[in-house]
Amino acid sequence: MAYVPGYKTRLLVGDFHLAAYARQITFPWTQDMLDSTVFTTDGAKTFIAGQETSTATVEGLNDTAVVTDLAAWKTAGTAQAFTIAPSGLALGSELWMVNALETEMVTSNPAGDIAAFSLSTQTDGASDYGVSLHDLT
Repeated sequence: MAYVPGYKTRLLVGDFHLAAYARQITFPWTQDMLDSTVFTTDGAKTFIAGQETSTATVEGLNDTAVVTDLAAWKTAGTAQAFTIAPSGLALGSELWMVNALETEMVTSNPAGDIAAFSLSTQTDGASDYGVSLHDLT
């Protein structure tokens, strides 16, 4: 397996290229497991797959472009296309694609350091995994 350095990661929110400002992304995905155990089961519980959900958290450096675009997303209150490309946007690269709602944005301006932001999102629908069909680099 070839490892990919983090600097190749690209992040798109709608048509805004947030990777230019992001420093860290987490993308946990979960699926409910529904208990389907019945009396005749041989002593072990059984489950079937239920609904799925995912969230994403992005941390990065604050800039006017970031604040303006993310504030507009929050104000609109609608889901935006949210694409994470861990290996970049070259043809055939893997992508994680969701529609996401902004749930929280925090900005910080510490003395002696760079102003930063933290963004949290909640998916609105399925989390899709695919590949880039066009070279978007």
